[in-house]
Order: sequence, then structure tokens, then C-alpha cells
Amino acid sequence: MPARGTAGMGMGVLAHDGRGDAPGGTSVQAVQTEGVDVSSHQGNVAWSTLWNSGVRWAYVKATEGTYYKNTSFTQQYTGSYGVGMIRGSYHFATPDTTGGAAQADYFVDNGAAGRRTAGPCRACSTSSGTRTARPATASPRPGWCPGSATS
Repeated sequence: MPARGTAGMGMGVLAHDGRGDAPGGTSVQAVQTEGVDVSSHQGNVAWSTLWNSGVRWAYVKATEGTYYKNTSFTQQYTGSYGVGMIRGSYHFATPDTTGGAAQADYFVDNGAAGRRTAGPCRACSTSSGTRTARPATASPRPGWCPGSATS
């Protein structure tokens, strides 16, 4: 597990594939891009400060279950884009409260990705404490939140 604040997009690829030579003898260096995951816990974010420190993407928590909307979502979502970041939104799923379709509708109605954004994502938490993050898909499927009673 990387130290807090040091994780970068692509670090799993680097750990799995390493660094080395590509076919034809070309040197390959994995490049990592720093990003952040923000929610109401961070409040109003100083996006220009993050941009100047090298952060280039952000995922912003939009909703949780069918009962919570991030009160800082607008500042976080528009602010990250305003400084030039690639941004996306995510839903924190709670499979022990309501079904996946109801939660997906809530996310779409209250902050799902729109134009000029990375794809939406969902994070899941189960009563056992298991947490996962996966891209959200348009089509429903069994096991919408691994480890839940509905999987």
C-alpha cells in the first residue's frame, strides 16, 4: 500500500509490468500522473495549489446511497475543471440500504458525469467493511457491489 498522498494513476501497471525495453530496443518508462479523490470532508479545495503541485486529475464524490449529496460537489467538480484537471464523479454505494438501480438513478440525478469528464465510478462498502472501486456501467448486472447481500 503506498503512503498517503503518493498513489498515482498507473502505479499498478508499473508494479505489474515494471520498466524495461519495448520491442525494437526502445526504452520504456512508466509515467505516473498524480490525482486526488475528494469529498465533503475536504470542503472547498484550493485547486490552483493542487495543480501547481503536479496534480492533474480528480474524482469528486457526488452521492452516497439514496440519502446523501456532497455539499461541496459544485465547487469541487467545477473548480478542478477550471484549473485544467481531468475530473470525474463517483457514487459511494451502500448495498445494505437500497438496490443498485435506485442508487444509480440517484447518482445520475445528483452529479453523475456530464460533458468533459472522466467516466463515472462507484465505490462500494459493505457491512463487513469491504470496499471496492469500479467503473460504473450503463447496464445492470448481477453482483453490482461485490461482497454485498445482492452480489
